[in-house]
Amino acid sequence: MDNKQMKTYQLILHMIKYKPGLYLTNCALWMIIYLIPLVLGYITKEYLDLLTGVSSYAISIQIVIITMVVLLALRILIIRIAVRVDTFQRYTITSLIRYNLFERVLFRISHNKGSQSTGIIVNTFRDDAGQIDDSVNWTIDIVSNVFFAVVAVVILWNINKDITLYVFTPLVLIVAVSQFASKLIEKYRKMARESTGNFTGALGEAFDNIQAIKVNGAERNIIDHIGKLNSVRQRNMVKDALLNTYLNVINTSTVSIGIVVILIIAAKSIIDGSLSIGELTLFLSYLTYVTECSQFLGTFMAHYKQTGVAFRRMADIVEVSDDKELLRYTQLDAPVDSPTQEQIWDRLKILEIKNLCYRYKDSNKGIFNIDFIIKKGQVIVITGQIGSGKTTLLRTVLGLIPKDSGEIYWNGSLISDISACFVPPRCGYTSQVPNLFSDSVKQNVLLGISEQDADIENAINNAILDIDIINMDNGLETTIGSRGVKLSGGQKQRVAIARMLVRKPDLIVIDDMSSALDVETERKLWNKLFDDKESAKIIVSNKKFAFQRADTIIVMDNGKIIANDKLSNLLNECEEFKKMWGNGEDQVS
Repeated sequence: MDNKQMKTYQLILHMIKYKPGLYLTNCALWMIIYLIPLVLGYITKEYLDLLTGVSSYAISIQIVIITMVVLLALRILIIRIAVRVDTFQRYTITSLIRYNLFERVLFRISHNKGSQSTGIIVNTFRDDAGQIDDSVNWTIDIVSNVFFAVVAVVILWNINKDITLYVFTPLVLIVAVSQFASKLIEKYRKMARESTGNFTGALGEAFDNIQAIKVNGAERNIIDHIGKLNSVRQRNMVKDALLNTYLNVINTSTVSIGIVVILIIAAKSIIDGSLSIGELTLFLSYLTYVTECSQFLGTFMAHYKQTGVAFRRMADIVEVSDDKELLRYTQLDAPVDSPTQEQIWDRLKILEIKNLCYRYKDSNKGIFNIDFIIKKGQVIVITGQIGSGKTTLLRTVLGLIPKDSGEIYWNGSLISDISACFVPPRCGYTSQVPNLFSDSVKQNVLLGISEQDADIENAINNAILDIDIINMDNGLETTIGSRGVKLSGGQKQRVAIARMLVRKPDLIVIDDMSSALDVETERKLWNKLFDDKESAKIIVSNKKFAFQRADTIIVMDNGKIIANDKLSNLLNECEEFKKMWGNGEDQVS
């Protein structure tokens, strides 16, 4: 398989090998649980044969009863232990899958194919990961059932070969039906999962954009849209559920018909004396468990097909080239570290960008043949008309979108994994629209780093946020609401800048941070940033003040650098920059 896709049975085996001792212990416990009914059934046979005088063993009825009570008590005890072990194994497997999925989303996800909706990702975490866990866990039931069936066949075969064959005939029929319906199972499960993701994603987006919906009077349209998605989801879920119900009905009916046939044959055998009452009881006792085994086998085969669909959805959402990335073994109770901490890099002295290219899929837009160098303490301002590729350039440099070609060197060393490199403390990034969380100002600034290790006061001051904090009801502990809804646009940007500065990055990257700031606040913020000579800065801006303080100005047009020079030279030589300078915003100059 060129893209290293795993078969469903391979991924199940891979998960079993994660904690083989735990799996084998769980398996052994359930095999004992299934074994005890075999023994109880045989004891019941001998008890009845003893009463009818055909038993070959000379044992008292009291011993038989005591033995049965002890075995039942032992089974209850083992079940209690097995449930605990089983639960621990289930959560271990599910946690591993979700850990790897979350790690992939946070640190390594590629955006080349476009991001998935929140609803689809949430459903994947909840349902698809659980589907794989069920498949791993159900293999224990399959092993236990097979173990029971093999032992039962040996016992029953020695009693009556014909009836034994009829006992296990339903298994063959159920397997045949499951195989016949396998394509439909995969199709309907895929449709159900996708439509559920689309519905929950649209619902989440509606909640996130309530204000825009109200302002544009689009409430009825949104309700209708969500209603249509829900109708599609309902139809697909019903199809998926009905197919599973039909299969269960077929499985149950097949087993029931088998029971009737067995009872008819057994009745004739009792009449002609070839089968004792005890032996008939043994057949009926084992038949109950064989029936459950037959039904479970049919359910498992359908579930097995659905597991393949679930795993492919997971792999597609996070765009892995090797399926084992989602099944990577890890220590779940170990501290969660970014992949960048596995590498050791020097403090930034020089960053070199060489022939960097990225083209949007099915489009001629992007960036092409980007070359520039920035050193510690320097400021590069990137400017250009709307759509010239400024933001795309920043995102490609940071690895937020995957480059098509080109190289980036940190202090002369080639960076192999860009997205893993350009994170704090090496790099800090503030986007045009900052992302905040429904928590306090302090927690939005710290975002997981220890307060003891962070100079939060200095970061707040340098982000010109100190006066705002003083005027807030609870200061740094003020809760800002979902996505910072309680803050103004300028406050949101400065909280994001404080979050970046508190990490003391070697490289600061800012995408037009001052779009929501007043003149005086913007002037102070620019001065704070430009006075800091400990870090290099790449800033997107069209402000004259930024041009005047920049060491180098990069002018972009149609995704290409058309000029890269100092302000004085650009004013003399670059016509595109002259136009921008003439139309530039100079309120802070």
